[in-house]
Amino acid sequence: MQSVKTRTPDVDVESVDATDDVELEGSLLTDVSLPPSDDGASEVEPELEPAVAPAPTKPRRPPPDALSQFVVFVGEAIFTVLVSFWKGLHWFVGLVTDVVIGGPMLCALLALGLVTPVVNLATYGYILDVTGGIGRTGKLRWGFRHLRGAKRAFTGLLGTAASLGPAYFVWTLYVDAGVLEPGRGRFLLLLGAFALAVVGLAHVALTVARKQGRLLSFLRPLWNVIWLGMRIWKKGLRAGVLDPIADTARAGWSFFEDNLWLGLRGWVATFLWLLPVAVLMAGASISPGFLALGTILLVPVALILPIAQARLAAEDRFSAAFEPIELARTYGKAPLLFVLSIAWILLAALPMYLFKVEALPHVAFVALIAGFFVAMILPSKLLAGWALARASRRETQAPFFFRFIVPCGLAPVIMFYVFTVAFSPLIVWPGTSGLIDHHAFLLPVPY
Repeated sequence: MQSVKTRTPDVDVESVDATDDVELEGSLLTDVSLPPSDDGASEVEPELEPAVAPAPTKPRRPPPDALSQFVVFVGEAIFTVLVSFWKGLHWFVGLVTDVVIGGPMLCALLALGLVTPVVNLATYGYILDVTGGIGRTGKLRWGFRHLRGAKRAFTGLLGTAASLGPAYFVWTLYVDAGVLEPGRGRFLLLLGAFALAVVGLAHVALTVARKQGRLLSFLRPLWNVIWLGMRIWKKGLRAGVLDPIADTARAGWSFFEDNLWLGLRGWVATFLWLLPVAVLMAGASISPGFLALGTILLVPVALILPIAQARLAAEDRFSAAFEPIELARTYGKAPLLFVLSIAWILLAALPMYLFKVEALPHVAFVALIAGFFVAMILPSKLLAGWALARASRRETQAPFFFRFIVPCGLAPVIMFYVFTVAFSPLIVWPGTSGLIDHHAFLLPVPY
């Protein structure tokens, strides 16, 4: 092992003897031990690091030519167009089915609600809410927001009828057995009908809870049972089954309660508007002058009342229906649309008086006529809501021509409606008490 003397940059090595090993104070010279070299030389060779091979690089692709770029662009464009077309087709088919199936089903449900006590006020409130919702939001689609729900109700009714069909069949056997062969077998039929009804109702409840009453879900009872088991296993009976049912029930009750409260207020406000007219017309038996006064008073009431109902529903305020100045200003901002909606409402109500010539024998006829009238009057409610939305967005009144000259075209409709109401006690079966049955403004049923 050789000993090599190294020096620091601050030491003068000429004053030091090279033959002696010198140790200076402050460690000016340091003894460094180096491994012996092969040739006995005392030079220190630096240790070389191994060379690192360069990382392999990927060969660059040649730039695509113009034809390849064009093919890729056309392919992406065709794919985008096909996807957009498929989405548009799906939306259009859904819209058509909502209108074709949901529209008549919604009218049927409203008709059934109108002939049911207490529920008729909630149904009347829903009709008013259609007008008020469009007036608040300014969006016409507010009036169609429940078409899909009505379509689901239709499919749910079909699935319910199919699920309870076996129970009804066994029930008919039970009834026939009471005539042909009464005995113990008849009791078994009754027990079987009850069991099938329970199973069918459970199947309907699971289908509604799982897929909201879709028609194809009624054909998969096993999937409903599996879904119920998995729901209970993951979240428990209360969190997985009972709480969602309770939430759905609370939401349904809240919807019914809101419409019931709105319908009750709308009915009372409309009744107060029409009460003086009905009282004066009913006084025709005392003096023909009362009939003339009532007929004259009905003209402005028929013009103002649809606007009053729309404002009450839109502002959710009872006093909004009894502000004549504000009602006149609202009419002045969108007179043409209000005239069209009022004309539609009055013309749609006239055929109802033909069904009052004689008392209807069954409530089914009343529901059928009510459904027909609802289908006729709902577009006028949509138009009234649209007119209210236009009036709320405008700050200035319409020109004089539209406010006073154009409504003169409504005079024949108003006069025909007024005279029909005035002389209706002579042709309808309720007589004088039918003067308050204004189907255009109150409950649209042939009572």
